[in-house]
Amino acid sequence: MALPIVLLATSASSSTQNRRAADDNVAAGVALLEKGQVEAARQFFSEALRLDPDLAVAYNLLGTVYEKSGRPFEAIKEFEEATRLEPSPEFLYNLALAYYQAGLNSPAITTLQETPSSARNRPEFYRLLGDAEIGADRYREGVRDLRESVALDNRNPDAIFDLGIALLKSGSDDDALTRMSQAARSFPKSSSVRMALGIAQYMNGLYESAERSFQAAAQLDKSPVSMYLALGDFYLGTGRNEAAREAFLKAIASDPSDPVARTRYGVTLGRAERWNEAIACFHKSIALRPEYAEAYYELGKALYKTNRLNDAQGVLEKAIDLDRYDRKAYYQLAQVFDRLGRKEEASRTLEAWNQLAPAKLEDATQSGTR
Repeated sequence: MALPIVLLATSASSSTQNRRAADDNVAAGVALLEKGQVEAARQFFSEALRLDPDLAVAYNLLGTVYEKSGRPFEAIKEFEEATRLEPSPEFLYNLALAYYQAGLNSPAITTLQETPSSARNRPEFYRLLGDAEIGADRYREGVRDLRESVALDNRNPDAIFDLGIALLKSGSDDDALTRMSQAARSFPKSSSVRMALGIAQYMNGLYESAERSFQAAAQLDKSPVSMYLALGDFYLGTGRNEAAREAFLKAIASDPSDPVARTRYGVTLGRAERWNEAIACFHKSIALRPEYAEAYYELGKALYKTNRLNDAQGVLEKAIDLDRYDRKAYYQLAQVFDRLGRKEEASRTLEAWNQLAPAKLEDATQSGTR
């Protein structure tokens, strides 16, 4: 699900020179954004906000720029300001999607619930709501809303994939198998549908069929790394560490430059207590993507496990710098401080971890302190 670029017409009623100049900057930025010139577009949107600090569309577009640049929390900040100034359905959706992509499922749900009822009858609305609910372990609501998304548009194989995975996570293995078998017949060229079918077959004990579906998914996908990552994540989530490791190795073979595949592979090594090998994996991931917060977290955890506490502290602090909402990094850092005997710092870090609890994030969203 990509963030839409909202093209808002400049105001014909603007009476001030600054507003007209701000509108001109927005228009110029949108033209650059459509050409893929993201940094140049950012400068125009920033200038528009200097001229008119209350121009909601400029905040929204600046959020889109940050999202496209892989800076999710800066994107969230801009989307929050856009919705504060103008809580339109489009801006609320963009903010909710940014929350979801950052792993903040509860704020994403709350933001979508602020959308007026008249603007909810869209498949992408229910798909995002359902995905966020599944991410928050609210399976009944998630399956319900993903069913609604598919009912509104049954031509989107990716939405059907999401529904199939949600059914599996909710324990409805038979229903998922039926649904994904039908989808595979309707969308024979969809790699995501084949992947979901393979998982459903596996969960129903149809192992040979599952293997064929996984192989077909990888062959159909022009970039099979994503299929192997999905398969490996599924195995990890169900405790099949060896199978997960094999899947991530295939992902690495498909794209040796993918830092996510290497990080996931390192996680499987860590679960097997092969910590030094895992550490080497995480270092390679960081070399491939120096701003990859998840790799820093996993590296910090591995260093903690091997009693390299001072190194672990610095790495975990870097993970938090890159992703200030990552609760697990705060918790791991508190453990490092505790083992180092720095009790006050451990206590403060645990308090920061506690403040990031999903319920508290949702409360903050509802009270307007986002």
